[in-house]
Amino acid sequence: MSKKVYWLIFSLIFTLGIFLIFYRLGQTQNFFYDVARDMETVRQMVVERKLTLLGPRTFFSTGNTVETYFGPLHYYLIAIGLIFSRLDPIGPAFLTGLFGIFGGVLFFLFLRRTKIGPWFSLLGFFFYVISPLIIIHSRFPWNPNFLPFFTVLILFLFKKFTEKEKFYWLLLLGFFSGCLFQLHYVAVGFILSLIITLFFLKPVKFLSRIFYWIIGFIFGISPMIIFELRHNFFLLKNIFSNLSFHSNSGNSGNFFLRIVDIYQTIISRFFGVSTYTQETMSLNNSLLGYILSILFLIGFFYLIFSKKIKERKMILFLSLVLFFSFLLGSFFQLSGQKRVEDRYFLSTLPVFITLLVFILEVIKQKLNQFKNKFLLLKIIIFSLIVIFIGFFNLKKDLEIINEKVGINSHSVNLQGAKEISSIISNDVKENKFEGKFNIANIVDGNTRAIYYRYFLNVLDTKPLDVDKYPQTKILYVISDKNDKDTLKYPVWEIESFGPKKISGEWQTGYQVKIYRLIN
Repeated sequence: MSKKVYWLIFSLIFTLGIFLIFYRLGQTQNFFYDVARDMETVRQMVVERKLTLLGPRTFFSTGNTVETYFGPLHYYLIAIGLIFSRLDPIGPAFLTGLFGIFGGVLFFLFLRRTKIGPWFSLLGFFFYVISPLIIIHSRFPWNPNFLPFFTVLILFLFKKFTEKEKFYWLLLLGFFSGCLFQLHYVAVGFILSLIITLFFLKPVKFLSRIFYWIIGFIFGISPMIIFELRHNFFLLKNIFSNLSFHSNSGNSGNFFLRIVDIYQTIISRFFGVSTYTQETMSLNNSLLGYILSILFLIGFFYLIFSKKIKERKMILFLSLVLFFSFLLGSFFQLSGQKRVEDRYFLSTLPVFITLLVFILEVIKQKLNQFKNKFLLLKIIIFSLIVIFIGFFNLKKDLEIINEKVGINSHSVNLQGAKEISSIISNDVKENKFEGKFNIANIVDGNTRAIYYRYFLNVLDTKPLDVDKYPQTKILYVISDKNDKDTLKYPVWEIESFGPKKISGEWQTGYQVKIYRLIN
C-alpha cells in the first residue's frame, strides 16, 4: 500500500482516539474526593501562591498512623489546565486527555523506531488508542493517569539510547524516570528494570552509564529531595514505616495465587473482556480472560526463545518491567482488598501492547516461511485478532463515554457540584452569611463536603474550616434523605451543630436536596 493510505489510516486512528477521549468529557466528570482534594491544593497554589514540595497522599498509607506522599509533579501539571480554564476542573481533565492522545502518538513513533514492520506500528497504535484503560484514565485528572505517557516516553528514550549510546539520552532517561517516580511509587519496577538492563547491555560501562542516569534522576525528583533535606527525611522514614506495616499485616491467601489472579484480571482488562464491580472483577467472560492470559503467556515465551526477533535489548527491558511491575503491583494491593486496582498497573499497559505486537510480528515471520501456502490463514488470523480486540475494547469504550454520572454514594457529577455550590453561594451572599456558615454532605462518606468547598472557595464564598462545626451559625447540608432523617443523621458535622431546625430547602436536578439549618 502507498504512504498516503498508511498515513490516512494513522489519521483515522488518531481521530478515533480524540473522539473516545474528549466526547462528552464534561458530562462524565466524576468529581470524587481525590480529584476535589487535588483541585483545592492546586487552587491554593495558583490563587494564594502556596507552592508545595509534596504531592498527593498515597493510598498505601491507609491503615497506618504515618502518612506517605507522592511527589508534587501532578499538582504542577494540572495547574496548567486549571489556569487556562480559570479554575474550572474541566481544564485539568482536558489536559489529561491531551497527555492521553499524545501518549498514543509517541507510542506510535516509538514502535516505528523498533525493527517491526510499519503496519505493526499502526496496529500497536490502534490497540493503545482503543484500550479502555487508556480511555477511562485519560478523561479525568488523577496522578496515576499520567503514568502511561511517561512510560511511553521512557520506552522511546531507551530506544534512542540503544541506537546511539550518548550520555544525554541517559540524563533524559534518569530525569523522566524521576518524573514517573513522583507520580507513583510503582515506578520502582521501571527503575529496577532499567538499572538491570543497563548492566547487562555492557557491564564494563555500567558505572559510567548509571552515573549519568542518577544525575538525571536526582533532577527528576529534586522537589522531593529538597523537602527531605528540609524535614529530616520525613518521606523516607514514613515509606519504610509503611513497608514494615504492610509486610507485617500480611496478605490474604497465598501470595503466588494472588499474583496469578491479578495477572489474569489485568490481562483480561487489557484485552477489554472483563470489568470490575465495587468488590472484584465481574464474572462475565472470566473463562475467556483465563484463556487469553494463558495464550499471552505462551506467546511471550515463544517470543523470548524465538531466533527471529531482532529487538533483544528492548525485550529484556520490557520483560523485566513486566515482572517487577506485576510483583510491586501485587504488593500494593492492600491486605484483604478483593478488587484489583487498575492504577497499580497502568504503567505496564504500553509494555504489554509492545510485547503483544512483537509476538504478532514473530508469528507473521513464522508464517512467511511457508510463502504463499498459508497466505489465507495469515490473513484470517490477523483479521480475527484485530476484530476480537477491537470489538471488546470499543464496546467498553462506548460504555465509558456514554456513562451517566449522578450525585450518589459512589459519584459526584461535576456540573451538579457546580450548581449546588452556586445555590449555596448565592444564598450566603444574599443573606450576608459570610463567616458564619459551614457545609456538610450526607449523600456519601465525604461528610465535610470537599467537592462543594472547592467551588465555594472559587466563588469567593469560603465556608468555616472543617474543625469549626460547633461554632457554626448556619449549616448547609447536601442530602438524599428527607428533612427528618437529615436532622437526625448521626454524623459529627450535624450533631455538633447543636439544636437545629430547617430554615431553607432547595431541590436540585440530581435527586439530592440542600437544607439550610439554623440553631
